Amino acid sequence: MSITNLESVTPVDMNTFRNVVGHFASGVTVITTAVDGQLYGTTASAVSSLSMEPPMMLACLNRSSSTHDRVVEAGVFGINILAEDQGALAFHFGRKGEDKFATVPHTLSAEGIPLIDGALATIVCHVAETPTGGTHTVFLGLVSHAEAHDREPLAYYRGTMGRLEPTKELGAYQATRTWVLLRTSPLGEDLDVDAIAAASRADADHVANALVKLESEHLVFRTETGKYQPKPITAELTDSAYDSRATIES
Repeated sequence: MSITNLESVTPVDMNTFRNVVGHFASGVTVITTAVDGQLYGTTASAVSSLSMEPPMMLACLNRSSSTHDRVVEAGVFGINILAEDQGALAFHFGRKGEDKFATVPHTLSAEGIPLIDGALATIVCHVAETPTGGTHTVFLGLVSHAEAHDREPLAYYRGTMGRLEPTKELGAYQATRTWVLLRTSPLGEDLDVDAIAAASRADADHVANALVKLESEHLVFRTETGKYQPKPITAELTDSAYDSRATIES
């Protein structure tokens, strides 16, 4: 694999970079750890799953953060994925100084790592590797504990935090998929884009795009006239659908 000579590369303007990267929607987390009974935490959005075998997570922390140094010292850290009503906690843990856990309900893991009560999900990681990049350290952690709850996520997009709302396109897809699965249009009959759009209060273009996606999922097929019709649901089709879903979730 070739490696670019970075000295010959002119970096993009910082403000441009910040604006463009802000278009990547992500969840919001609080990275926590503990050293000698003292609890530490900081807000972070650069967090991702890394591996299934073994189960590993990735978290990036600025080296100027006090939590960064404590994670290095402890060798263990928690990832608290915040729920939609915990936006205030993201700002709370984004500040420097003070005892951040004094007013935040939490539970200690078996390793003594503080896990925030009411979080969408909590994960405990043991540091395996610590590569660096720019101003940050990338903590690769082996997961020893993971727990999720039936709540909605806190989303971060272009500098704003809030609830992750389904888009119109997603709503049209879900409505079209339900129309097909419930056989609102019988087998052998063309699917009427305008009728589906009117019934679901969706844009006809979004319904047309949904049908293209449903064709890739083998739930509909295109006829010689360019129209779409529902596809018979067989055992083979059902198995294929479940296999696809399992792959996505994995």
